[in-house]
Amino acid sequence: EPSGTSSTPSASTAAAATAAETAAAETANAQGVAAKATAREAVFQEVLASREAYARELQLRLDASSKDLESTKARHKEAQSKLELAQSLHGHAEEEADIQKEVEFADVDRRAQTQKKVNEILHDMIRAKKEEAKTSRRRPSKA
Repeated sequence: EPSGTSSTPSASTAAAATAAETAAAETANAQGVAAKATAREAVFQEVLASREAYARELQLRLDASSKDLESTKARHKEAQSKLELAQSLHGHAEEEADIQKEVEFADVDRRAQTQKKVNEILHDMIRAKKEEAKTSRRRPSKA
């Protein structure tokens, strides 16, 4: 029996040692898996933080582009108004130039008519002087 008793404790001890080794290996394996998961989580967090930073940067760029677009639209609208005003003023300037030409033409015509009348009066005066000179030559002077 001692040999039976001694073989049973020895088998129990061996089984316990094997179980302990297996548990230790499984624990080490679990710790390795946990370490890998923790490392993956850290990488994931880094990637996530990087992507969030990039998303914020893109949002800032989008906001700046939107402001630029609004500013450009406002400048375009102002330029369009100025163009319309300039076209209107140009139209008025053309009308004014046409009126000025008409006034100048009327002024030239008036001067021409005045000069024509002056010439007629001078011509009549010269004719009258000639007539007077003819008549005074025909009449003997009373001197």
